[in-house]
Amino acid sequence: MITGDDLAQILGWRNSERIRKEMFTEHIISWEEHLAWFEKSLSSGNHHLVFELDGNPAGVSSFTGIDAQNNHCSWGFYLGESPLPRGTGIMLGIYSMQYAFDILKVHRVCSEVLASNPISLAFHSKMGFCREGILREHIKKADGFVDVVCFGQLYEEWTRNCAVLTKKLATEY
Repeated sequence: MITGDDLAQILGWRNSERIRKEMFTEHIISWEEHLAWFEKSLSSGNHHLVFELDGNPAGVSSFTGIDAQNNHCSWGFYLGESPLPRGTGIMLGIYSMQYAFDILKVHRVCSEVLASNPISLAFHSKMGFCREGILREHIKKADGFVDVVCFGQLYEEWTRNCAVLTKKLATEY
């Protein structure tokens, strides 16, 4: 889980142009706004994790809207460091889905991606998420409205996808 010691690095990542342009909100986040987000996260039951590669912070994985009654949550992530070794995104994805299904014990993980983000769209497909819909012109960005693509993955789908991804990671990366 993210701690106060992680906040400065996460804010630096989040405010980088590379990450901001792919997020739903693209403004520069102030330290005060970041602290308020962290405090709200602590009390809301959300899970925000720092993903580490070889013991070094490399990104963030977040689970929000955790619904224990209906056994689902929403997932968001980003790799903060750049460049990173090939396969790092797949590792983050595998660890994230294992966390969601094994620790949070959800049945379904949902994710929303800006239609203008081809890398994340392809990543979700590679991770085995099913494309479930489009929210047309859902987010207003500096250059106009952008569609949002909705994805979902069920536990039983993940059990099949995990084996394939783990094998791919071991042989290709």
